[in-house]
Amino acid sequence: MIAGLLCLFAGILAALSLPVMPSPTAGVLLLLIALSLMRLRAARPVSWALAGCALVVLEAGARLADRIPASLVDRDWRLDGEVVALLSDRPERPSFLFHPDASGRTAAIPGRIRLVWYDPPAIPSPGERWRLVVRLREPRGTANPHGFDYERWLLLRGIGATGYVRTSVRNQRIGAAGNVVDKVRSRIADTLRHHVGDDDAARLLEALITGNRAGISQQTRDRLMATGTAHLLAISGLHVGIAAATGAGVAGVLARAVSSLTRFPFTHARWLGAAAGACAYACLAGLSIATHRALVMVLIIAFSAALERHAYLSRSLILAAWVILVTQPLAPLDGGFWLSFGAVTILCIRFAGRLGRPRRLGALISAQAALTVGMIVPALSLFGFVSTSGFMVNLVAVPLVATVVLPSGLLGALATLVEPLLAGPPLKIATLGLDGLLFIVEKAERLGPGMLRAGLAPLPFLLSAALASLILVGGRGIPGCPAAPVVLLAILLWKSQAPPHGGADMTVLDVGQGLSVVVRTHGHVMVYDAGPAWRGGDAGARIVLPYLRGQGLSTVDTLVISHGDTDHAGGAAALLDSVSGRILAGPGTVLPDTRSESCRAGDGWTWDGVRFEILHPPPGYRGSDNNASCVLRIQSRGGVVLLPGDIENALERALVLDGTDLAADVVVAPHHGSATSSSRPFVSATDPDWVVFASGYRNRWRFPRNDVVERWTSVGAKRADTARGGAVMFAFRPGHAGVQVTAWRCLSRRFWRYRECDRNRSR
Repeated sequence: MIAGLLCLFAGILAALSLPVMPSPTAGVLLLLIALSLMRLRAARPVSWALAGCALVVLEAGARLADRIPASLVDRDWRLDGEVVALLSDRPERPSFLFHPDASGRTAAIPGRIRLVWYDPPAIPSPGERWRLVVRLREPRGTANPHGFDYERWLLLRGIGATGYVRTSVRNQRIGAAGNVVDKVRSRIADTLRHHVGDDDAARLLEALITGNRAGISQQTRDRLMATGTAHLLAISGLHVGIAAATGAGVAGVLARAVSSLTRFPFTHARWLGAAAGACAYACLAGLSIATHRALVMVLIIAFSAALERHAYLSRSLILAAWVILVTQPLAPLDGGFWLSFGAVTILCIRFAGRLGRPRRLGALISAQAALTVGMIVPALSLFGFVSTSGFMVNLVAVPLVATVVLPSGLLGALATLVEPLLAGPPLKIATLGLDGLLFIVEKAERLGPGMLRAGLAPLPFLLSAALASLILVGGRGIPGCPAAPVVLLAILLWKSQAPPHGGADMTVLDVGQGLSVVVRTHGHVMVYDAGPAWRGGDAGARIVLPYLRGQGLSTVDTLVISHGDTDHAGGAAALLDSVSGRILAGPGTVLPDTRSESCRAGDGWTWDGVRFEILHPPPGYRGSDNNASCVLRIQSRGGVVLLPGDIENALERALVLDGTDLAADVVVAPHHGSATSSSRPFVSATDPDWVVFASGYRNRWRFPRNDVVERWTSVGAKRADTARGGAVMFAFRPGHAGVQVTAWRCLSRRFWRYRECDRNRSR
């Protein structure tokens, strides 16, 4: 059973790592071969592996086929359909999943769409039916090392298009929630707000009961992450187990009250109540991977107990893994899969073969210590940090949620269905418990740094660290135990390899319509521009910082903001705390930091044999915002880079006439490839081998303009484009002829990502 599961899992992982997914026909053929080999005992491992590959090919093929074709994007569509889930309930910008009706739409419109509605007349609720005028585009996101993979997130949720609701008088609600589960969720949410208000605790309780996390503030999310308690919001084994216990308790009370009428023994009624409670709660909270896994395990244990058979936790885990992998073969792409199964596996290893029955407090401490050590590698891989306060905070938070918050909340939800007035007391008890949890989390965060950050090490190192953590969880007597802490410490201190003295690495990040460039020498880091800001976030926090942390870089030595336009300076505030040295900005750019000083031509510095020189603006410059951009030239022994910001034609010509040395091997095109920049004299003066266009995919200005691209290519420059290839990485090495160039979409090819790099292969 375990051998077959491991072979199935290996086949699934092999298929998920493919850069291009084979056709569904190949999946059917693989499945037929696997079934035919199943008869041969010696060939069963191969057959299970082929079956795993086939399941992935079929499932992935179906989801990729449901993507909107390019011919239908950027057009208005009137669609009738149902709101499936609310992703964000911000009044000015709610986002939600929308399921268009099959009738009334072209067959090429996907069956599941993510929509954003700016300043809507009302926030849509799950289950409601709406008629909307929408504009759609491909399910596509930015592509950066260590960044959030939005395209994978969309694939896992079966979303074939994204878009926004157009302002139109034809937008109208055409029906209330018709689904029973959605009606129950809505009723519980209304009762919650009536009895306990609409504060953070109430939103957290709604998330715990219904799985709707849209209303939780970003500040609360950050605090829970920093203190290692965010897992309490992910509906998993703890929550489903408590729901099962609550169901068993209610069923037990009812069975005793009507014992003369029931045919089932008391124990049978209790276990059936546990199964019913787990199923009801899992459906109410949404069947995520963690919830699905926990539900399968609870059902196995409940029915085994009802049949008077002993169910081992490890055996239940194996059966749950079989069910998840067969029914959801794409599940390993979701971080929740590894967190959920990893946590239970660690507990199985920790308590396997332990004699005697540990005390509850001792068991809690032992379990939390095992999870703290065992989940180091998954936490680093998925989040880029390990919580240093998580162990102590969880010793209080887990019992509080398990014994007070969730049981009271579930009883309140159950009372809501009978008589809403009865729900008040248990719901208030639950929110008081959550108020206490938030108080503890806030105090823990203030006591000191709650996160230990580390770079993302290569896979072999991560696997070694994972093995070391499992050895430590298993306890003494296991070979390699003394060396395990050393391996874990090494992974926590890992940093990516720095360029040699005189060399430099430059990454032009894919921040959409904006610019952010990270330049690294042997011992220093500079960030030039911080990308755009948008409603609800900015590129500094979402893209630049994750990239730096993934490289193991905790500080920025110099931050340069070319000018004040939001597509360049929007993410600056998120980076300020990481800057240990100078902050330079174009004249008139206001940053919330007293260290900020204006760029001045002639200023410069040298790091590790690499010269940084500001070419523009001169002191006292009074030009336009774009022309006031800091123009920076970087000269290493492996090549020269020119970062001109958003300067325009007139200033370009002025720099050329002044005799400024503009020659470079790599130029980031001024103003994202706008027609107002990249004049012929400037292009000829720079004469680069590479030109980089930092622009958003399908941006409304249609940057880079075709004539601008032709201007650069006419002087022999090769083109790199963040909108097409994702982040573009340049390596300048002393003694190496030419510049080493890689586009992230080419380097990290995955079947769910769009592959424009095939037409723009790096050289």
